[in-house]
Amino acid sequence: AIRNTEGQLRAGRKFAFQEVERAVTRAYDAKPVVARKSKAKTVAKFQDRVATNAVEMEDLRTMSPWPRPELITAEMAVDLLFPDDGALLCMAKETRKAYTATRDHWLKKEHLHSLLVPNLATSMTGKTQDGHLSKRCNQQFPDRTYAVVEFDDGASLAEQAGRALYLGKILPLTLVCHSGNKSLHCWFLAAGEDEDNVLSFYDVAISLGADRVGRTRCQLMRTPGAWRVFPGGFEETESTLTFSAEGIRQKVHYFNWANAWTSTH
Repeated sequence: AIRNTEGQLRAGRKFAFQEVERAVTRAYDAKPVVARKSKAKTVAKFQDRVATNAVEMEDLRTMSPWPRPELITAEMAVDLLFPDDGALLCMAKETRKAYTATRDHWLKKEHLHSLLVPNLATSMTGKTQDGHLSKRCNQQFPDRTYAVVEFDDGASLAEQAGRALYLGKILPLTLVCHSGNKSLHCWFLAAGEDEDNVLSFYDVAISLGADRVGRTRCQLMRTPGAWRVFPGGFEETESTLTFSAEGIRQKVHYFNWANAWTSTH
């Protein structure tokens, strides 16, 4: 089973702890050392009931406390979501190149980094569960700043928006942006919340069709207002940045400044 897993990896890449664990589990029909998934499942009847709250994108933008949220750029979004010049943020152009740096390091570069960990880091690096030094791991993010939910079940954008507004009854809805593909990323203020409460929130979201990955504190999410650029999507020189038709802006459709993080949360 481990050899089969090895064949799926890039040449020279080390095994991740979870990959080895899954391989051994498959080979020996054993239980994993630690359960990492929630027990929450998609509930069709719950989805159908919440679907009656579907909201079209134009209507969602009209509901936004921040006028014309579609004009929010990536730089603006990061400043609004993390209004602290000394904040440590983890961003990336692609997952394997993620790293953590101070807010001023990312200044004027936000639009190029379509991925962002929605939580403040406490250090530039940390140790993974197997003791390896990493530029992005849960140890760097002991506390939540935001809980971000992405619906990947094929629901329409209107249905996803309705679900976001419904979940806003549990945690304050801060922002909704497009993923640059087929889904919305919905940001909820989670600062100061007990971790068990946040995980319970994700259980409700998952029952509505949300992806489970948001439960992981170091998970990269879409940077609001940034460009999701596919291979060959842009050319960068010292003075200019030219986007081709392959680049899609992760447009903001809703923003509530009153629900954004501040140092007092």
